[in-house]
Amino acid sequence: MFVETERGIHNAVYKLTEENIYSRPHGSPQKVILYVSHLEMDDELINDEKIREILSDHSDHAIYTCDLRGIGQTESNTHVSYSIPYNKEYFYGMLSNMMGEPLIGKRTYDLLCILNWLESLGHTEITILGNGWGCQPATFASVLNENVKKVILKNALSSYSDIAESTFYNWPVSAFPMNVLNHFDLPDCYLDLKRKNLEILGMWDAQAGEEK
Repeated sequence: MFVETERGIHNAVYKLTEENIYSRPHGSPQKVILYVSHLEMDDELINDEKIREILSDHSDHAIYTCDLRGIGQTESNTHVSYSIPYNKEYFYGMLSNMMGEPLIGKRTYDLLCILNWLESLGHTEITILGNGWGCQPATFASVLNENVKKVILKNALSSYSDIAESTFYNWPVSAFPMNVLNHFDLPDCYLDLKRKNLEILGMWDAQAGEEK
């Protein structure tokens, strides 16, 4: 299914169940875990053993997964004819910044809308599981939404300061809120999320791939 968060903006959301669903999902059980993908939820649910293990450990929860805008099933078919890092991700990240609406903010908004949708179904105890690029929207949305009771982050970015102080980095430009270090850094969010039982499973530095 797809959740429309703005006109024409659809985010892929699946409920994992052994039974076919022919109507609007219901909020039973009240506990739910929402997986926010890194690059593509379908591939990660099949090939990432740690993600599968975590979801299995939450078998008493309703399990949902999502690809936010521009990720996985919602990736655009725009063709960028020149060679640049992250290709379409870079292209849309730069356009968003020029328009004053960073893509990371839009993805956080999408996730907040998905959380509101889950709440409207009757899910009142939400666990968020973020992976890689999905960790930042998961972090920001968890800080803002009070129905998120637990946060699990796999391969979360250590800090924006690490990137600012690095000559080279492997995170996409779409991951950076503009002027963020004038206001806060990710460790501030992680500290705040301790009240929501934050669990970090591996942390990525500026090179995005080597666990610290």
